[in-house]
Amino acid sequence: MIKHSVLIISYNQEKCIANAIECLLIQQEFLYEIVISDDCSQDNTWDVISGYFLKFPNLIKHFRQEHNLGIFKNLEYGLSKLSGDVISILSGDDTLNDGVFKEMNRLIEENHIDVNNDCFNVVFNHEIVNPNGSVKLIDNSNELESLQNQFSYKLLKLELLIW
Repeated sequence: MIKHSVLIISYNQEKCIANAIECLLIQQEFLYEIVISDDCSQDNTWDVISGYFLKFPNLIKHFRQEHNLGIFKNLEYGLSKLSGDVISILSGDDTLNDGVFKEMNRLIEENHIDVNNDCFNVVFNHEIVNPNGSVKLIDNSNELESLQNQFSYKLLKLELLIW
């Protein structure tokens, strides 16, 4: 069974963090863990997160930064707390459609990907929903070849830097 870990990074998102968590909970049969790293929110975001932790202590791990780290250090901190095979990253105002993890599993199995040894990236089309209700579809299907070439180059470059 594939262990899906989801990282949610948040900052002052009390009005939307529940939606981000709920979209995952309806798919919890596919989830290994949800890690939430709050970047010292000044609103009630932490209270909302803590409420979910109390309801789902075996699924949710939550961390609150003592001072604001900024998005990238908060992201790095959250990533260090994950222990699953496949990692998905959300912000506190993001949601995933029901069925995303089931579809991801299908793609992984169909392409014979070994989640313990292979490096891979799954790219989905997505929507941006603006506060006024307008929706913009982001279709990544035409960008996959370009994206694959960019990742190959970046991985090769990174390997050279490491070695």
